[in-house]
Amino acid sequence: MLRLMTDKEIIARYGNPFSYIDDHGSVSAGWGLSILESFQLPQPIPLSWGGVAKRISCHKMVKPELEGVFKLLHSMPEVWATINDYGGCFSFRRNSNDKTKLSRHSWAIALDLDVKDNPDGTPGETHPLIIQAFYDAGWLWGGWFSNPDPMHFEKAVPR
Repeated sequence: MLRLMTDKEIIARYGNPFSYIDDHGSVSAGWGLSILESFQLPQPIPLSWGGVAKRISCHKMVKPELEGVFKLLHSMPEVWATINDYGGCFSFRRNSNDKTKLSRHSWAIALDLDVKDNPDGTPGETHPLIIQAFYDAGWLWGGWFSNPDPMHFEKAVPR
């Protein structure tokens, strides 16, 4: 069984971005440079805002498992075909459901997948094998949250 991490656990494990924030609330480029690594997708995925994603930039500590998930999903063409777009991984911002906290995307330990088919607050249409692949790699699906966010996947820890 997995559970979501607390802010304290995330900062201890993935770094403290607060020293990179200026007086206006913006984060310096140094934060991303200190945590991010990229990997090539096995096949490009359309971006939810236009264009295509050929690479994913994520926290360097989760790169191997995320890369493995995407390779596994690509090995199942019928599952890969259900991924219609990619909404990003790293985005320094507040949590859309709790503005007092940073989004897990601020650490690049969350990503949004198949955005247009999985709007916030709905059951979504995520293929069960996608959910399982992420779960097996240690990630929780946002469709299971009390306020469902079925496009969202987030790094978790064992209970």
